[in-house]
Amino acid sequence: MYDIAEYMNETPKTLAADDTVGHARQLMTARALDIIAVVGEQGELLAMLGPRDLLDADISEQQTLASIIGYALVTVQKDAGLEVAAARLRDSTHSCLPVVIGKTLVGTIDEACFVGIAIELMAQSQSMQDQDPSDDDLDRRLDEAMGL
Repeated sequence: MYDIAEYMNETPKTLAADDTVGHARQLMTARALDIIAVVGEQGELLAMLGPRDLLDADISEQQTLASIIGYALVTVQKDAGLEVAAARLRDSTHSCLPVVIGKTLVGTIDEACFVGIAIELMAQSQSMQDQDPSDDDLDRRLDEAMGL
């Protein structure tokens, strides 16, 4: 089983629940972020906010992030396997999945991580094929070894 910790981003950008929508918008724009995690005082994950969440015309710049949180989170525990994380990400409407221990955010894993894993696995598979002799080659080697 592959370990999520090997592939996750361990330093996702976070803001506090009492930060303002305006601050989050500025940060998202300045750093070209796709998503910002909102955490409570104890580091517990409260929300993952993307551009659509922050660009709603009815939201004021002065509103706190806590005031706009309103949906259930899809998360994965850090000790779950990558297969579980991939299935949750596939079944969600988000491109990023928060990784938690209990309720505490410890990282994120996104679609790009899984593309990287796929590339790594394809390279490993190709390497194994390059090293694995064909049946004909094995037969020829056996014949040579037996002096035939």
